[in-house]
Amino acid sequence: MANSPAEWTRTLQLGQQVLQQDLSKEDEQQIKQMLAQLLMKRAHWLQTARQELAEGGPQKQLQWQQVVAQSLLDLRNAIQLQPSLAEAHILLAQLHTIQGGNLQTALASAEEAVKLSPQLPAALLTHAALQIANNSPETALEDVQQVLKNSPNHAKAYEVQGIAFNLLKRADEAQTSFAKALELNPRQITTLMHLSRLDVSRKDFPTALNHLNQLLAIDPTYAPALLLRADLQANAKQISETLADLSTVLRYQPHNLTVHQMRVKYLKHVEQLDAFIDELEKQRTQVSATRQTALLFELAMLYHSQPNAEKAVACFTEVLSLAPQDALARRYRADNYVQLNQLAEAAADYQTAVTTMPQDIGLLNNYAWLLCTAPEDKLRNGKRALEMAELACRASQYSDAAQLSTLAAAYAELGDFDKALEWIGKALEKSPDSLKAQLEKEKASYQEKKPWRTEPAP
Repeated sequence: MANSPAEWTRTLQLGQQVLQQDLSKEDEQQIKQMLAQLLMKRAHWLQTARQELAEGGPQKQLQWQQVVAQSLLDLRNAIQLQPSLAEAHILLAQLHTIQGGNLQTALASAEEAVKLSPQLPAALLTHAALQIANNSPETALEDVQQVLKNSPNHAKAYEVQGIAFNLLKRADEAQTSFAKALELNPRQITTLMHLSRLDVSRKDFPTALNHLNQLLAIDPTYAPALLLRADLQANAKQISETLADLSTVLRYQPHNLTVHQMRVKYLKHVEQLDAFIDELEKQRTQVSATRQTALLFELAMLYHSQPNAEKAVACFTEVLSLAPQDALARRYRADNYVQLNQLAEAAADYQTAVTTMPQDIGLLNNYAWLLCTAPEDKLRNGKRALEMAELACRASQYSDAAQLSTLAAAYAELGDFDKALEWIGKALEKSPDSLKAQLEKEKASYQEKKPWRTEPAP
């Protein structure tokens, strides 16, 4: 049997050729089973690659999207060859839970897996997790109970049970379930993460920190735990410890804007921001070109997060002179061009970036907003804006008020004010108080049958 990705691909090609020949039903079935198993192997291997790429920069993100697409294709082909392969349905369901996936498709795949193997824990727990995502924790508990009936010491089942109980606001039962899961598997970081979040919800911050420290002793790079610990330490005025955790996250996720913004906030709090920037400016003149690019990007993100649009644009421009393919640098330079009211330059950068990062929600939303609200006629393209706004909203399951506002603006630019009013109304329903006044102005414009036009940033 082939045992490397290249050999799997060659064997798959040969197997498909063999299937075109006149075979007995028995031989045909054997070939199909072999090909289905090879497709499953490659899908598993691609899953590992996907996990390694998921936190990378724009080039790795593009590879990640390609890996996901290939995995989906392999799994669909495996199912076509061997429809009774429950594991393929499980993997297909799990793939559809990532950003841009389809929850209902995932549920259908999980249900098929359960139908094929009603006692298989992986099928039941995948179905349970999707029921939780679908806000049906009671159904999830039924799946979990079925697993525990046959496997009473299944740690993952207790973890999923805890998540369902927590969603049902049955905190004591959630606590008991997570504790049991941890007893059965003391090194399971996801269980420790759920316990930490439950502790925080109960305002038991010392216990939350204890669980987070346990988790980070197992995996010191686990970003969700580092960020939660940073938040708890900040609330306890332990700013140096907070900054250390944020720096650790940025070491592995240098493009994470939210973490850069958090670090700027806390550096300002301890009046160290200027000194930190001065040190980076000094360092970048003393290092290799590769390291200089990284330091420049870090500086640019600091300026972007302040915000200081002029210095951010200058730094991102230097980054792009050294690394022209850095799509995130181009995307963030565009955001800062918008702040400087240089919309033509912003549009050019957005257009280049979106070809490399076609599924980046923030990029899609910001570019769509420019295309449907720019004051200059030559910059607007309502049809394109609507396409990108729809993609962004679909990826976030229509849950983000700012993205829904962009969708409304795109419809207004196309003259469909009924749709614009429908979506701006939904944006207002989901909006934080800080955004409501702006959304009300947009709504009033659509009521007057006027598309929204942005004003220059102050």
